[in-house]
Amino acid sequence: MIFLKIPRRIKSNSLTLRRLCIFDGPPLNRDLKDEDILKSIGLRPQFKSWLSLCWWFERTYCYPYCIEANSRRIGFIGLYNPLPDKSVEISLVIFHKEDRRHGYGTLAFGMLKQRIQQPHFFKKMIVKVKEDNYSSTAFWKNLGFKEIDSKGGFIEMTLPVSVLY
Repeated sequence: MIFLKIPRRIKSNSLTLRRLCIFDGPPLNRDLKDEDILKSIGLRPQFKSWLSLCWWFERTYCYPYCIEANSRRIGFIGLYNPLPDKSVEISLVIFHKEDRRHGYGTLAFGMLKQRIQQPHFFKKMIVKVKEDNYSSTAFWKNLGFKEIDSKGGFIEMTLPVSVLY
């Protein structure tokens, strides 16, 4: 396990990133019903128990955060598969359509990226997006990610090291 000095809570004026806890299980289970969202973050729709969902998040993500706007849970952002001096993968989900396209995802990404900018710790960030998810692909491209591979119905994108540091 890699240990970065990332706080349990990261705040800005309008957004808070808060480490996931056991009490987030039931709301996450309720909010994560969209099969496309589940597939995009590697979940199978057969998670029936909120406890098994929490356990999966803790095992998969080394830094799982709830995204909160005005004290309301609106999404999730997390880092996984960290390889020191190489790469780290990232997932970001805004649960409900009415909360999308307000800048929350961009702000959450910026807040987390700022915390992991330790010189030469990661050479790149990687995100995987479903090929037919054009809005998500455009979102990551607007943040500076470039397409590097496409297989199994997913596009792999990376953020160049020069943008990250």
